[in-house]
Amino acid sequence: NVTQDVKKDMNACEDYFQLVTNAHIAAAVLDVMKVVSLSEVRKKFSEKSAMEKIAMFSMLVDEVCRTYMCADLNMGAKKKASKEIDHVVEYAKESLTLGMIFLELKDAIREGDGTRVLRCWKYLFLLFRGSGHTNYCLEALILLAQYYYILPPRLAEQMIWGRFVNYEGKIGGNISADLHIEHVNRTCKEAIQHLGANLTPQAIVQCGKAIGKLTKLEECFDKMNGIATSGSHTRRSDGEDFEKIVQELTAKEVFKIHPGRQHSKFPKFQSNGIIFSIKKNKFQKWMDDHLSELFNNSFLSR
Repeated sequence: NVTQDVKKDMNACEDYFQLVTNAHIAAAVLDVMKVVSLSEVRKKFSEKSAMEKIAMFSMLVDEVCRTYMCADLNMGAKKKASKEIDHVVEYAKESLTLGMIFLELKDAIREGDGTRVLRCWKYLFLLFRGSGHTNYCLEALILLAQYYYILPPRLAEQMIWGRFVNYEGKIGGNISADLHIEHVNRTCKEAIQHLGANLTPQAIVQCGKAIGKLTKLEECFDKMNGIATSGSHTRRSDGEDFEKIVQELTAKEVFKIHPGRQHSKFPKFQSNGIIFSIKKNKFQKWMDDHLSELFNNSFLSR
């Protein structure tokens, strides 16, 4: 169900991207541990005590992050000579890095961690700039400027901690406020569609005013009938797919350097290319122009 046009099925593409990222993490762990299968990893962990498992897990996380993630934020850096590097490894590192940033942002939202979300946006700020997504880059700049410079401390804290909605108050059960509004809009549209011949401006206004009660009514009905609540959906197990992808990545040795190797679809690919493509002076001038406009138009400036 994954489509080339992401807009046609965003959930399917997101799930697939997350699956591939998890597989890259597993492949990196296999490379660190010098084993060729996940069963060997499970066996090694099963032989350890609880404290040893924690220590081993921490070591693996540290090693994967230091060895395989792209942490160089040197804008405008020159690319290496093509013969010196393995472009397959470069692509794998970039896939792992961007995927883990995505997973970090998703987890921060689930946990309602506003500080962590803001930290992710700092990196996304550069990614949007380097990939030419100017509008998203501007949104990131406004967010960071508001928190650090424009808004008073109280409003700044409200902005980063009031971004989440938790329907049931469960730990790790938060969603973004934007997604919550989409759920509310969907309920409102469904109510309007059922008006039929009674569709009038006054009836639409009444639907809007009653949306809170309608939402609660739907939630109660779903719980009583064992229906998945709004915002959740069931997924089939992807364990088999996960194993296949890990096996493929391991067999192709995507994290072992073979100088000069490259993908046919991504020739001469180099990790961190998005960050390296940013022209620092031009980027700084762009920020100066927009920040000047923000400060001049803001009556909340600190």
